[in-house]
Amino acid sequence: MTKLDIAAEVAERTSLNKGQSEEAVVAMIAALKDALKDKERIQFQGFGTFETVEKPGRIARNPGTGAEVEVPSHFAVKFKPSSLLKSYVNE
Repeated sequence: MTKLDIAAEVAERTSLNKGQSEEAVVAMIAALKDALKDKERIQFQGFGTFETVEKPGRIARNPGTGAEVEVPSHFAVKFKPSSLLKSYVNE
């Protein structure tokens, strides 16, 4: 499902037209990206939680050459689905 598919679903389920629903989806994605960039936790009741976690730096190996490569610490996005979402998907 793409962003346009989601916008079409929003338009179908609400009184918004496709253009308005696409703007709403784009605005929501921008708000989520900004919150994650600011290391905020995002929780959707009944859906799940998004948060950023810091991955520590480490030494890895290049599989082609076997040479050691330093991987610096970085942030990653973590999603934890709610128990309601898990049960809904497994019906």
